[in-house]
Amino acid sequence: MSKLGKVGPYNLLERLGRGGMGEVYLASTRRGENVALKVLHDIVDDSSRIRLEREVKALRRVESPYVARVLDADLGCERPYLVMEHIEGPTLLETVRQSGPLSVPQLVELAQGIATALAIIHAAGVVHRDLKPANILMGTEGPVLIDFGIAQVHDATRLTLTGTFLGTPGYTAPEIFADEQVDSPADVHGWAATVAFAATGRPTFGRGTAEAQMYAVLNGQADLKGVPVALLPLVRAALHREPAKRPTAALLSDRLSRLARATGASVPAPAEPGDR
Repeated sequence: MSKLGKVGPYNLLERLGRGGMGEVYLASTRRGENVALKVLHDIVDDSSRIRLEREVKALRRVESPYVARVLDADLGCERPYLVMEHIEGPTLLETVRQSGPLSVPQLVELAQGIATALAIIHAAGVVHRDLKPANILMGTEGPVLIDFGIAQVHDATRLTLTGTFLGTPGYTAPEIFADEQVDSPADVHGWAATVAFAATGRPTFGRGTAEAQMYAVLNGQADLKGVPVALLPLVRAALHREPAKRPTAALLSDRLSRLARATGASVPAPAEPGDR
């Protein structure tokens, strides 16, 4: 048995990360296949369980090469867990920290891939709500969106945890801070902040405290110096303070497909729901 023990029938091999909902491990199945296993913290309350149920439902409604698949889940055990396919590759955050900002073709490929992922997710009625560089894996076949830890399905009852913020301030849309209606435009805002980070290597709304980043987001103080001219209009539009004035993810994907042809970026064709 692994030194880290087991969760359900899965052997834990290595801890990959820790987030707002719990810990993510590299694990193996009984057949020796590697998977990513997400388990809640030891202290589990009802709201945590409800959020995990949301995550499972959201991910099972989306099948796309740009989104990690759900393989298994057990929400009734003492420590509920979710099993997803394991995607080889570093996160976007790790890539930029290690190698610096992406080149223009790489940046266009990233921007188009994530916009396509969001378009597919939104068509399924799902809002990710925590899009950021650490939640994008740089797979061999393109970027993959992971971690629906605070995903919100449109037809579900909206939950609010008083005094608890479930997000990353510098990549969070202003309407979330303002406790306004949160919908797909929030992900578009996160897309823009993430693309700007990949282009510049700097957090789009500064490196200050959570409160300072929140202030910068609410007041539109984005640092876009260094974002390529070809992408700048789309990024600026996606960061608009008013959600209704932001472009949709589908529109971004379409515009970026055209830009890719001009820059020579290697961009896969937009996937239909169910394709893999």
